[in-house]
Amino acid sequence: HREGPGAGLVVVVPGVMSAETAGELRRDTSFRDESMALAATVPEPQFGHRPERFPVILTMRMRPRLFEPGIREDEYAIAARMGFTGTRDQPDELLRSLGFRDFVGHPGAWYMDERCYLQPQREKIAERAAAKGARWDQPPTLVMVMDEPTARPLEHAASCATCTEQFRAWLREQGVSVAELGAASWEDVRPVVASERDTQPVEYYWSQRFRVKAFADFLRLQTETATNAFPGSPPTTVNFSDGAVFGANMYLQGSDYFEIFRSGALTMAWSEDWSNIASTYECCGWNVELLQAAARERQQPVGMYVISSYGRTPLDVKLKAYSSLGRGVDVLQSFSYGPSYCGHEPGWYLNAPMYRAWSELTREIGAAEDLLVDAQRAPSEVALLYSTTSDIWTTGVSDLYGHDRMHSYLALTHAQVPVDVLSEDDVLAGALEGRRVLYLFGPNLPAELAAPIAEWVRAGGTLYLGAGAAVADRYNRPARPLDEALGITRGEPELLQNHTGPGRYLTNLEPQGTVDGMTVLGLRQPVAMAASEDVALSCEAQDGALLSARVRCGEGTVFVAGFMPGLGYIREALAKRDAEGSPAPDPDDWLDFATRGSWSNLQPGALSYNPWEYPAAEREFLLQPVRAAGVQPPVTLSQPLIEAFLLQSERGAVVTLANYSLQPVDALRVTVRLDREPASVESVRLGALEHSTEDGAMTVTLPLSDTDMVLMRW
Repeated sequence: HREGPGAGLVVVVPGVMSAETAGELRRDTSFRDESMALAATVPEPQFGHRPERFPVILTMRMRPRLFEPGIREDEYAIAARMGFTGTRDQPDELLRSLGFRDFVGHPGAWYMDERCYLQPQREKIAERAAAKGARWDQPPTLVMVMDEPTARPLEHAASCATCTEQFRAWLREQGVSVAELGAASWEDVRPVVASERDTQPVEYYWSQRFRVKAFADFLRLQTETATNAFPGSPPTTVNFSDGAVFGANMYLQGSDYFEIFRSGALTMAWSEDWSNIASTYECCGWNVELLQAAARERQQPVGMYVISSYGRTPLDVKLKAYSSLGRGVDVLQSFSYGPSYCGHEPGWYLNAPMYRAWSELTREIGAAEDLLVDAQRAPSEVALLYSTTSDIWTTGVSDLYGHDRMHSYLALTHAQVPVDVLSEDDVLAGALEGRRVLYLFGPNLPAELAAPIAEWVRAGGTLYLGAGAAVADRYNRPARPLDEALGITRGEPELLQNHTGPGRYLTNLEPQGTVDGMTVLGLRQPVAMAASEDVALSCEAQDGALLSARVRCGEGTVFVAGFMPGLGYIREALAKRDAEGSPAPDPDDWLDFATRGSWSNLQPGALSYNPWEYPAAEREFLLQPVRAAGVQPPVTLSQPLIEAFLLQSERGAVVTLANYSLQPVDALRVTVRLDREPASVESVRLGALEHSTEDGAMTVTLPLSDTDMVLMRW
């Protein structure tokens, strides 16, 4: 748009082309011919089958009547041959004839005034959704109302009259008084921005919570509208960007999963395994864990985009998909595919190794789906308290706490220890009952949580208290009620070097000394208490400071950490990867090249973006509470760095195996603790397996290249 003489306006409308261009596309069959020829070279896996119940959707859209007859049919036939069960197109006779049954509705009704979630254009939203829904003659599998939305920034709320008015009303509903806010009257109360967090901490805390509440209100309107507009009242969701991985903090984008899903703002949880410049793509599992924790109360289904292009490799794609499957995801969608002549995303169309990888993945799912669909993970005896209060106060200030939390979880996963994530409200509601171990990270702990945690410890629980954890209250004021209740004494946290940003750059942290062979990074907090028969002091730093203690508290135990082993765990792995690169694949062995190969590392010929070698010392340090509590994980393996999750249903049980060691294992011993003897045991890749059972534990041994599932039918 130009101003002045000769001014004009150029409008580009996506999806609309001239008749001449459309005619050329109709006549040009070269892409289709190349795709057909390539697909013919990819042998169909000799195991499993195309899923019949579990949705595996392909990001593909080819509008009818736009192409020469036969092109659309052939392209969708290739997608069906790869084992996909759905696409982004609306259902029609062709798609049904090819066995596609899963489809996604997109109402596209994201309308509001002044870019304010509290000023929705209700009539326009309803009209748009109704028009979109009327085109469907069957219920879609799900409705996706937006891609990567986020809460509005604090600056918007602070300058918006509507937000200010509703902020005041909402605070009254929350029982917050004018006196608590430090204001003279309600007329003086308003949302505040980050620069005011220290001078107006109460308003800042509630302003952060309010921006999420406003976001959730708009999502709830979208859900209600879409549910009414589409046939069958399908589950409704948005695709959340994985900010929970990027900065290890939900409030980086204002996407507080607990607030959004537990308030019913959406009826399905969804995100993506993008993990862009994360320390490892394996962190996508942390994102799924958070989604599942938030969706658990209302039993909302969970779906994930499996990012399959943008440099992702066959091995990384399969591993990421298994990180979702093992954590109980209900729908997978490959993003993005193509074809390249009818989409704007750089997809994996004409990528032969990815064709093979997805063909294997869909058939592995098909072989297990009679057990996989409706299967659940049993509650774990090991839990992690996720402090959204800490997220509020650390976002934009320091990501050290979030990364220590996320990568400590990664270390436990590498040892096949399942972890249930609990919210602050969960703990207040009694969710610690039945748990034997609790991990606690983050500087802020609302005062009312101290008593239930301390009582649980005194009754026999085992607590891991991370460095700098629980040293301030809800409003970021210094407070140590948990220390007092547990009878422990810790010094002040000392910031050695800060970090804000993604995990890929944690190698920028400089070592600040060592403790028993482990690296001290970022922050440390000496233990300042005298030894007694109830206190075991250990982990002496180079300067003599004590950075670890094991404290008896009633019948329970507290492991006090004065450094951040989660940071050391991932930093050493990243440094190892960057120094050596991944092992080079054998270009003449397609399976080796496709399942272990990668082109996304910094060094040429690298196999995978993921690190493959982690320090055992930090992992063992983080496992101390689990071992001391006598926790026996439901699945144990003969080596670490392989994700293993047990999912159970009325028909039987599934153990998912994702080999993040990046090296084939000739004989992996898998031990599964079950409450009944299986009638049969098999691998989705290898078929029937010999097994033995002793004291309620079933053991099999099998080779593992990249992924597999062990199926146990009753």
